[in-house]
Amino acid sequence: AVVLSRYCLLSQAMNEDIAGADTVWQLPARSAAAAGPLGVLFLAHGCKHRATDFWPFSPTCADCIGLPEEKRIVRAALAIGWAAIAVSSKDRRSGCWDAKA
Repeated sequence: AVVLSRYCLLSQAMNEDIAGADTVWQLPARSAAAAGPLGVLFLAHGCKHRATDFWPFSPTCADCIGLPEEKRIVRAALAIGWAAIAVSSKDRRSGCWDAKA
């Protein structure tokens, strides 16, 4: 039951293109933030990774793979009423962020 509840908490991620950037985001459950999110956690992945690493596969995020540490970060943010958003770097070959862009 614990595993199922942990999965359910992360199963509402939205994966979409926002201004040309692959983006995954999720609002906290209503019980965690009755009046809306208390804040927003921006998640930046490391080289060779992407936004879809932070959430598990779901019907609304078919490309998500959900790496363990990344899922833990998102789960903690949602549990305290924060929204979470991750954006993939533009350079998908290296997966790294370009500090000059």
